[in-house]
Amino acid sequence: MSHSFDVVDTSVDTDEYESAMDSTPIQSFSTTEGMISVTEPAPSPDIVKERWTNLLAYWLLGLTNNFAYVVMLSAAHDILSQDFSKDAVGLPENATNISNPRDCNRMSTGAILLADIIPSLIMKVFAPFMWSHIQNVVSTWSSGTGAAGLFGALSYAGFTSAGLTPRTTVLLMLIIPVIMSLSFWLLLKHPNQAGLCGSRQHYKIIRQEEDDESIEAKDFEVSLRFSEKMELLPSLLKYMIPIALVYIAEYVINQGLVELIYFPDQKDWLNHHEQYRWYQATYQLGVLLSRSSVNFFYIRQVWITTVLQWINVLIFLTCAVFWWISSIWVVLVLILWEGLLGGAAYVNTFYKITQEVSDHQKPFALAITTLSDTVGVTIAGFISIPLHNVICQLPL
Repeated sequence: MSHSFDVVDTSVDTDEYESAMDSTPIQSFSTTEGMISVTEPAPSPDIVKERWTNLLAYWLLGLTNNFAYVVMLSAAHDILSQDFSKDAVGLPENATNISNPRDCNRMSTGAILLADIIPSLIMKVFAPFMWSHIQNVVSTWSSGTGAAGLFGALSYAGFTSAGLTPRTTVLLMLIIPVIMSLSFWLLLKHPNQAGLCGSRQHYKIIRQEEDDESIEAKDFEVSLRFSEKMELLPSLLKYMIPIALVYIAEYVINQGLVELIYFPDQKDWLNHHEQYRWYQATYQLGVLLSRSSVNFFYIRQVWITTVLQWINVLIFLTCAVFWWISSIWVVLVLILWEGLLGGAAYVNTFYKITQEVSDHQKPFALAITTLSDTVGVTIAGFISIPLHNVICQLPL
C-alpha cells in the first residue's frame, strides 16, 4: 500500500511554518501500519540562499563566540602577570618571584577562567527552559566553535611569538566581537518567531492512502512544556554527570596546574609565558582532533574518558608539585592526550544523546547537557585558585 503525505501547519503562517519545519527534529515516526515520513516541496532559490547564509552566519557566530573565550584562556598567564601592561616584546620572568623557582603569579589563571565562564553559565541555566526553536544550523555552529579552539590559541601564541606584546595581541582581538555583531545583525536571517518561543507548537501530518483516498491526521509536538522538561531531567543525568566530571578534571589541569609546570632550562627559546601559551595551543589541537573523530571511532562507554582524565589530574598534580617530568615534550604529549580525552567525551556524549533520546525530547536534552560542561568548568575554576595558592607555597 502506498501513501502520500502533506503537512499542514495549524498554528503559524506560511513563512513561520517553513522555518519551523526546517528546524523540526522529527523527520519520521512509526505507526502500526508502517513508517510515515514528512516530505516538503523543493525549496525555492531564495530559500536555498537564505539557508546557506544562515549556515555561514552560524559558523562565524560559533567561531567568534569561542574565539574570545580561548584567547582569554591562552592569555590568562600573561594577563595576571605584572609585566602585562609593559611594552617590552619579550616578557621576562615575574620580577616578584625571582627567589621562587616556581615563578608563580600572585593569582591563579582560574580567576580568568571564572570571568570567562560565569556569564555563559548564567545563560545556560535559563536558556533550555526559555527557547525551543532552533534553525537547522547546529552543525555549522559546532564546526565554528571547534575551529575557534585551535585558531584562537594558535593566533595568540603566533602573534606573541612574532613580536607583538601580549597586551597588543589581546587588543587586536577586539575585532572578533565586531565580526560577531556583523554576522548576527547583517548576515543572519531573522525570522519572525515570536509565536514559537516558549510555546507548545502543534503540526499536523495528513496521511492519505492512494487506493481508498482516506485521510487521517496525526498531531505531533515540536517543544516540551516546562513540567515535561523537569520530568525528563533525571533521565539525562547519565549523560550530564560524566561530562561534567571530565570538564572539572581537564580545566583543573589547564587553569590550575599547567601554569605551575615550568621548565627553566627551556627559557632561552620558550620563557614561562610562552610555555603556557603553547600548552594551551596543544590542548586545543587535541580537542579539535577528537571532536572530529566520532564518525571513525565511537566510544559507547563515555565514563572511560572520565576515569582516564582524572588519572591525568593525578599525573599533572604530582608533576606541578614535584617537577618529576624532566622534558617539556613529555608534558606537551600529555596535554595533547588530555585534549583528545576532553574532546572525545564531549562529542561522544552528544552523539549518544542523538542516538538514544527520542526526537521530540532531543532538543532539550542537547541543550541542558551543554549546561553540565559549563558547570564543570566553573567548579574547576573555583578549585584552581586555592590549589594554585597551596602549590606555590610549597618548596621545591
